[in-house]
Amino acid sequence: MTEKANKPVPIRLVSACMAGFPCRYNGKAKPVEAIEEMVIHGEAMFTCPEMLAGFDTPRRPAEIVGGDGDDVLDGTARIVDASGLDVTEAFVKGAYQTLHIAQAAKVQEAILKEGSPSCGCTYIYDGSFSGTQRTGMGVTAALLHRNTISVISEAEMLKRDAMEQSSSIMETLEVMSDTALMIAFRQGVQELNEGKGRPWKDVKKDLGL
Repeated sequence: MTEKANKPVPIRLVSACMAGFPCRYNGKAKPVEAIEEMVIHGEAMFTCPEMLAGFDTPRRPAEIVGGDGDDVLDGTARIVDASGLDVTEAFVKGAYQTLHIAQAAKVQEAILKEGSPSCGCTYIYDGSFSGTQRTGMGVTAALLHRNTISVISEAEMLKRDAMEQSSSIMETLEVMSDTALMIAFRQGVQELNEGKGRPWKDVKKDLGL
């Protein structure tokens, strides 16, 4: 248990807008409290592929035309902004810069903003600038995924964390329902309060740890 507690938490990569930084196309952030907490506690690093690509904020919205992020990487789709300007090259540049940062930090998982032409994980917008969604990844998400980095959206992360918390609560309830175990636990707490406990280093020595 002690070894597990001391094991370093693998660093995650998160979209900067969800960490509270106003770097979206509209000049705003899209903060997610759980992600902000991960950054504060050093469990995650943040980046914005589009800022790495050299875009300003605010900027014109952009969408993938003719496919998804994988198609952009394969050269069969492109990314254009709302004025019709082709910005594919810049988006791909930002994707590769993000990959280099992730690999240098040995990132195993990226939590990215859903719907973005860069960071979308399960859906993006279809290129018509009509608010129509389509299945697929953004170009940065696709590149990270191709390089064996797990990619999930903020919604998937929150769902997973809720399931893990629920499982932990169920385990706690199971322990509490074990009468003999709870009696032993309370007795142990009482002995500690009475100064009858033994130093952990002595226990480890007895166990040969």
